[in-house]
Amino acid sequence: ATACTEPPQLVVLDLALAGERTTSGWLITLRAQPALADVPVLILIEADDEDAVPQGLAHGATDFAMRLAPLSLLRHRAL
Repeated sequence: ATACTEPPQLVVLDLALAGERTTSGWLITLRAQPALADVPVLILIEADDEDAVPQGLAHGATDFAMRLAPLSLLRHRAL
């Protein structure tokens, strides 16, 4: 079952809230759903999470930002 009837315009994945699932696990699950396959994914990472960026980009993330980034930067990245 899909999470919504219309796909979102953007998925923001906060890895600090992602639980035990890995970055690649979340992205593979998202991209496997036809309604979400082409939706941009912005991943929020902690400053010390060096592996998240290449892993996320390799599995379909569109962009990334530091978790404590100012809201104005997140808006810019989302547009």
